[in-house]
Amino acid sequence: RPITVTADNGQISYGSSGYIPGYQVNQGGLLDGDSLIGSLAVDIGEGNVGEYPIIQGTLTNENNPNYAITFVPGKLTIIKANSSVTVAPQAVSSLRFNGQERALVTAGTATGGTLQYRLSQNESYSATIPTGKDAGTYTVYYKVAGDSNHNDNAGGSVSVTIVPKTVEAPIIEGIEAQYLHT
Repeated sequence: RPITVTADNGQISYGSSGYIPGYQVNQGGLLDGDSLIGSLAVDIGEGNVGEYPIIQGTLTNENNPNYAITFVPGKLTIIKANSSVTVAPQAVSSLRFNGQERALVTAGTATGGTLQYRLSQNESYSATIPTGKDAGTYTVYYKVAGDSNHNDNAGGSVSVTIVPKTVEAPIIEGIEAQYLHT
């Protein structure tokens, strides 16, 4: 009996496992109480983002001698997963003005991409940790730039303060003062 088996198209996120392709029996139909023997297959290799053909696998005429199967392949699409900030950057504490450029935050870590930083919303992001020199409050913005299998992540911001240097009043020694009274 001739039948047409059409593979169901599928979609999963990068890193997902256990995908089992499904199918529909279109033209002809199965005899009452009958089911097909075998399964479809998909080879996703390393599982990177992309499209992969769903093939007939073991759902063949040999395994189903009562049917003449015409197979219509499908495709599995692997889409990007979300990246994430694993450890957020932290403000460096106890920064006091000393005239030197210093890192404002400790490096954070990310899953699925690279953590990037910037000091103003008008700047481009960079993997270089921002530095500051002058006393004041800085806002360090960070995000995850996703790799080829992950989406970007908006991240957040950290406020960092470099406090002014404390200047003590000078002590002047060795000067004698005379008080004149008139």
